[in-house]
Amino acid sequence: MDKRTDNIEIHARGILLDRTSAFTVGGSDEVFRIHYPSYGIMMLASEILDDAGLDRRNLVLNPYAESLRLSSVSRKSVCRVISLYCVSGKAEALGAESERLSSVFLSSMTVDELAKTLLMCLSLDNIDSILRYYSLTRENDRYRRAVKVKMQNSDSVGFGGLTVYGSMFDPVMERYGWTLDYVIWGISYANLRLIIADMPRSLLLSKEERRRAGITNEKAVKAETITDINKLREMFPD
Repeated sequence: MDKRTDNIEIHARGILLDRTSAFTVGGSDEVFRIHYPSYGIMMLASEILDDAGLDRRNLVLNPYAESLRLSSVSRKSVCRVISLYCVSGKAEALGAESERLSSVFLSSMTVDELAKTLLMCLSLDNIDSILRYYSLTRENDRYRRAVKVKMQNSDSVGFGGLTVYGSMFDPVMERYGWTLDYVIWGISYANLRLIIADMPRSLLLSKEERRRAGITNEKAVKAETITDINKLREMFPD
């Protein structure tokens, strides 16, 4: 297992177990913990960062430089965002606890510490590497193609599913009986995305529909090792 693969699997386990990242600040004995954010907390943080003037393009091109710039010109906003990632649930996010933490960070953390901690927080929002690693991106693309072909051959017409309400919230609320409040505030957005991405689904397709959707039941086997070659021999004994 290479280092990149190992890091992806560690990240996935961290999401599942809601593993926190601990840090301290000068002048305080308190240990602060960064959580994987819920959808609600992520949206609140995103609004604050946009209002503070975060350049998302520069954040992708040069993450530390953009984080350092924002921490220099909008210390209060960055502290507020970090405080949101250090609380859990709606009550703490919208209540006095996040305000208290924000004040502690504002009075105790240097610009460099704020920049590094902000990047640590924002890195928790990105699970694209996990989706690719487990082929979930490919699976969802195959499903969308299959649905498109199926709808072309059917008298049925689909509606809705155009926002997170229909594409993300409704499926898990219906399947698990979760409330909207829990979906928005009670579960991490990363877990929510992974549940939706890997939710079992089935669709009855004819042979022609599978062909049009570019879907086959065949599995490719790479003949790169002795084990692979033996697999091919078992599949084609003659």
